[in-house]
Amino acid sequence: MSSSSEVQYGGGDRGFPTKCDCGLRVVPLLSKTQENSGRPFYRCISKTEGHLFKWNEDAVCEEVEDAIPKLEIIDRVIT
Repeated sequence: MSSSSEVQYGGGDRGFPTKCDCGLRVVPLLSKTQENSGRPFYRCISKTEGHLFKWNEDAVCEEVEDAIPKLEIIDRVIT
């Protein structure tokens, strides 16, 4: 696993992943490496290279980035 925030996976979904491109489900896990001990991530249950792997903070950032334009529209409607 990389310590960077780079997303390394075979999926194109933004935000919190639920399935890998292979069709298998994705599970949330905690890193057990010394470099990233306790760092949350998502991984395809196949556990093989080329399948979904995404750090949790990347998923959170994508969720927020995708929500901002929607919130701006709601704000304009309300005001």
